[in-house]
Amino acid sequence: MKGNKVYHQKEFSAKEFFETCLSADSHPAIYEEVVCFPMRQLHKELSSGHIKGKTLIEFTLGPVLFKLLVCCEYFEEITVLEFNDECSMELKKWLKKHPEAIDWTHVSQFACSLDGKSNGWREKNEKVRERVKQVIDCDITADTLVAPGVLPPADCLLCIWGLDVISKDQDDFQKNLEKMAALLKSGGHLLLFGTINAELYKVGEHSFHIVNYDEEFLRKALRDCGFVIESLENRPRGEFSDSIIYDSFVYVRARKVRNP
Repeated sequence: MKGNKVYHQKEFSAKEFFETCLSADSHPAIYEEVVCFPMRQLHKELSSGHIKGKTLIEFTLGPVLFKLLVCCEYFEEITVLEFNDECSMELKKWLKKHPEAIDWTHVSQFACSLDGKSNGWREKNEKVRERVKQVIDCDITADTLVAPGVLPPADCLLCIWGLDVISKDQDDFQKNLEKMAALLKSGGHLLLFGTINAELYKVGEHSFHIVNYDEEFLRKALRDCGFVIESLENRPRGEFSDSIIYDSFVYVRARKVRNP
């Protein structure tokens, strides 16, 4: 891990992460790749009709709302699993309309534009609040992400860089992927966003760890965990920014066909 900090430590600031990567004032290249690209990809995938079902489990990175603003139109029951206490607190603030919650208006408006609408962002926010049934704080070092019987197997799992930032190395990535797969129905889908040949990302003055892997490793890890890859897109990085160092983004749609 080369001395970099890890996501679930206290040094990770939810608000600094928002300002660095997710706010309207973020570096345009970072905002495009961290927010706009995943939102467009998710909208394209979910609107295609490939993914069926009512339940979604989302493995989150940061107090990140943008994924839910897309998914709320396609899933009736959403559960968020969070591995960082501060980020969990910030997300819960927004869900409860706390006056000091992070303002995601700019992202809500972008989500509406993906739906072909020029307004309606307030209604979309309320739909997210209605459909997120729970935010569960998880211990990534435990044998299971949630206690047995807490969650029924989901129709779909969504993970946007969550595995990359919580896993110490490739072996740990495989173990964490197995834990995730255990929460998915047989025949259900995993929508996975990751980074190829990543080194680190920065939040404020701190550098944070991202596990390094290539496409070949990712394909094998998914097969070994009982998935069949239906679609894989490898997107070279755009404009350079030293806030996130990696070669490319990868997006995978995979279907669970067996238990690991």
